[in-house]
Amino acid sequence: MNVLIILNSGQGISLGVNFTLAANVGVVVPSTATLSELLVGKPVVVDNGATSVTVTSLGVCTNALILPISTTTSTTTTTAAPTTTTTSTTTIAPVTTTTTSTTTTLPPADHYYFAEAYNCGGCSFAFNTYVKMAGAGVIGKFYAEPPLSFYSYKLLSVSAITTGQYLINIPYNTCALACTY
Repeated sequence: MNVLIILNSGQGISLGVNFTLAANVGVVVPSTATLSELLVGKPVVVDNGATSVTVTSLGVCTNALILPISTTTSTTTTTAAPTTTTTSTTTIAPVTTTTTSTTTTLPPADHYYFAEAYNCGGCSFAFNTYVKMAGAGVIGKFYAEPPLSFYSYKLLSVSAITTGQYLINIPYNTCALACTY
């Protein structure tokens, strides 16, 4: 049966420039086509039992489109002359392929620590406490509270306690530097 393979503009663009053509039953003649031929319509012959044609890229990737074959038959009978003309046209319905990609970026997870608090007015030890911050901190480094802080905090160990003062995740080597945040 005669089949006309037509790709919509944009369809197959990312698949390559040369393609093989294969039917689900029998063979396709000719069995190759270019993208430009497929965009304007490539006439081929397939087995009468075929119900689809697969268009496969010959490029680095072997992506493929499976196109169903739809058949329309019309019969015209003329009464003026005793002849009957039967015309059969087969077309392949265009297939639309849509790819959707979603990327979700999550903020860094909170990390929890046991820490020593130091007064910013002289960097003297004040008390032990639990603290938290977005992302991982460095044990032994000093961290500041959000602006207008009275304390800096030296991380001592990771904690399972999930409460405490929220700290800015910028490590400092000394209490005095952390207090200047």
